[in-house]
Amino acid sequence: MDSLNTLQFVNCFETVYFGEKANADYIKKIANVSTKYKRANVTKSTMSYIIKDRKNEKEILDGKHNLMILGSTDCECKLQITGIKIHDNGKNYKLDASVVQERKHSKAIRQYKNYR
Repeated sequence: MDSLNTLQFVNCFETVYFGEKANADYIKKIANVSTKYKRANVTKSTMSYIIKDRKNEKEILDGKHNLMILGSTDCECKLQITGIKIHDNGKNYKLDASVVQERKHSKAIRQYKNYR
């Protein structure tokens, strides 16, 4: 339970809710433990270059930063949960290079609508 509560702190924006049985000392302990992990969903940006020629990557347009790379941080709290079983009969899906990974059922419905 402590791991899940720590995960809540690492992922929260401002507010974390606990049940009426949680005391202030426990909440402070979990809040303190969560500070050693990177916060999730923090916006980050870096400046880089647009490469003119893949064979000669040192040749950069205008010689200055001209590409902004935006992203956000992931949650890294080393979550360990005991008591959860991963079943062997779970399904694996190989993702392709498309932007959207469409499920078979929705793909069939879309194709059916296109035929009408």
